[in-house]
Amino acid sequence: MNELTLVSGSTGVVGGKICDLLVSQGRAVRALVRPSTDPAKVERLRTLGAEVVVGDVEQPETLGPAMAGVTHVVTTASTFPADQRPDAIDLVERGGTCNLVDAAAAAGVRRFVHLSLLETPTTYPHQQAKLAAEAYVKQSGLEYAAIKPGLFVDVWFSQPLGFDVAGGTIQLFGDGTATHTWICTDDVARFCVWALDAPEARNAAIELGGPDAISQLDILGCTRSSSGGSSSGGSCRRRSSSGCTRRARPPLEVSLAGVMLNCARGGYVDAAVASAQSGIRLTPMREFVAQQLA
Repeated sequence: MNELTLVSGSTGVVGGKICDLLVSQGRAVRALVRPSTDPAKVERLRTLGAEVVVGDVEQPETLGPAMAGVTHVVTTASTFPADQRPDAIDLVERGGTCNLVDAAAAAGVRRFVHLSLLETPTTYPHQQAKLAAEAYVKQSGLEYAAIKPGLFVDVWFSQPLGFDVAGGTIQLFGDGTATHTWICTDDVARFCVWALDAPEARNAAIELGGPDAISQLDILGCTRSSSGGSSSGGSCRRRSSSGCTRRARPPLEVSLAGVMLNCARGGYVDAAVASAQSGIRLTPMREFVAQQLA
């Protein structure tokens, strides 16, 4: 039987990298895109060699045709944090994933890989929706893998979140001393592709973190050291999210406050077993920083 992998969330950061990896391995890829998707992103997928199919996880009637002939599904679809609709998180992270699961089950898909997230002490709508969808996948009867990463280093340490070492402006969450096992999106994409077929990933929830337990301040120091110390000046802003979840009302605001609070508090994942099982080498922080500066 010929294999065909449907990627939902194919124009996102992790979903796009998953498409790249699958094509590089010579695997047939079908990229699910919404009617409103940026044409440039659609063209990138076509140029890559992916088959593009138009559908929307919010509209289950569009998913049956998209599943025709599909043997594997991997979904990274998420609205967070860009979609301003008050019900977007529930519609996509929860409802959309459930719709995709139902369509995959009806099509006889061999394995369903869901990019979920790592549970944290502070709960919020985005986390609740992701975990509800994960629970739905597990009870669906489909063979599945749930990939559960911690914080993405290349998201948190980026200009959009205020981390601009070259520009001399740094935003830290909390006092910057709490440690995390940050993971890069390249590694998360590799685990999602591995989980499509690996026996070790069958009906498993796989928690992921990077190899280093390191604080925001330590990453700042690593970045300055790797850049030759030329960015040692500038301002450092510390952002407190204490109490934000009580004041915020819309699900998006509550979720943003929740992830900021969890960033400030720190967290740890030992992914050594998953790394050994998969043969995937987790990217050390200094190596990641050097790649970013290059």
